[in-house]
Amino acid sequence: AVAERLADLGFEIAVVGEAASTYERTTVFWSSEDSRQAARALAQRLDWRVAPAPANLSRSVPVHVVVGLDEG
Repeated sequence: AVAERLADLGFEIAVVGEAASTYERTTVFWSSEDSRQAARALAQRLDWRVAPAPANLSRSVPVHVVVGLDEG
């Protein structure tokens, strides 16, 4: 459902899969300083958390959304 919502907003969905751990709140991660502003804008628009991407997320994807229990 979240992927469809993001696609409707114009985002390209690269992958939908299971997160490595459970998140209480949906979190938008940025992969580089170039994508930080976009991640913050998305998080603010949808009232999600925002943070720099952890090492296990691909740097070739600028913005990652990890769906938390708040959206599940």
